[in-house]
Amino acid sequence: MVGCETRAVPLWSAPVRALVVATFLAAVGSHAAVAQDELYVTNEAGDSVTVYTRTANGDVAPIRTIAGAATGLDHPAGVAVDTVNGELIVVNEEANSITVYRRQNNGDVAPLRTISGANTGLDVPEGVDLDLVNDEIVVANTDDDGPNPSITVYRRTDNGNVAPQRTITGNLTGLVDSEGVRVDTVNDEIVVTNPEDDSITVYRRTDNGNVAPQRTIKGAQTELDDPTDLAVDTINNEIVVVNEDDNSITVYRRTDDGNVAPLRKISGAATGLATPEGVALDTVNNEIFATNGEGDTDTITVYRRTANGDVPPLRTLGGPLTGLDNPSAVAATAAAPTTAPALGRWGQLGMIALLLGIGLFALRSRWRARSAAAL
Repeated sequence: MVGCETRAVPLWSAPVRALVVATFLAAVGSHAAVAQDELYVTNEAGDSVTVYTRTANGDVAPIRTIAGAATGLDHPAGVAVDTVNGELIVVNEEANSITVYRRQNNGDVAPLRTISGANTGLDVPEGVDLDLVNDEIVVANTDDDGPNPSITVYRRTDNGNVAPQRTITGNLTGLVDSEGVRVDTVNDEIVVTNPEDDSITVYRRTDNGNVAPQRTIKGAQTELDDPTDLAVDTINNEIVVVNEDDNSITVYRRTDDGNVAPLRKISGAATGLATPEGVALDTVNNEIFATNGEGDTDTITVYRRTANGDVPPLRTLGGPLTGLDNPSAVAATAAAPTTAPALGRWGQLGMIALLLGIGLFALRSRWRARSAAAL
């Protein structure tokens, strides 16, 4: 075996470096694909969910529509988007159900899962939010203006006639015709709108049973008037509320309690607000979205997060092509405006680098096999 020499392959060889970099870039690229700039709207009268680009303006058709007999949609009210697991969660007021779809579903598609039945405690559900930190779905049940409104909590993956994990209900809770609900996972709280009581009530996230709220925003100075939905801004420590009877959006400090005046109020003829029912907040692009469904209005109006007074919307989505039909709730997903396009390109380059790395490994192995055979 004259001239035979065994060479070790360096641990940090070029092919290894290519594989590591490719894996990283591919992972970054795939994450960017999840963070879509989209708007999701439930249409109560149309039994549909329509999806638009986040910046849609004017009379434009949706990019996707979930509708039809197979969907199980029945007066869909609240909506939440799961960008981590690629799902869309809807509560159906008439069916007393929660239906879950793939986020990119389009057409007359059956839900992936359905929570419904006597054990669920669902009772005219209007609002829904998703807690991805604790893998839970939180629902506001109005009880159709009855004496037993409630907040019910389920596992994210629940299916069928399942009992809730926790239920907030009873005379101490301050719940009255509860419609809007948001989970604040940063401060471990649940925030609820009570339209018939003109109030906002706040609970511990893990509360269960007949418990009093931690805080209540209520009184003449608050200017709350049939508050139907809300959004919690944990970055700027604010609560954004739509008031259906007052045609307004009022903003409060997240920690406000009692009869406190709003920090800001969007209202007036120029705003385009007309019986607003749903609201969503985009803290990436600093925008507020509101659904308007009075008569033939059927619009989504968009404002700067810091807007105040009688200000016109930045954009208005509305018209016969939109498919809006008594829009109830709205949810927005937003990617960082300057980095999302680049991340997509890097993801593609990562996959190319991965293939090149595998090719280099294959070539090196083949070369070594031939050298060993020649010796």
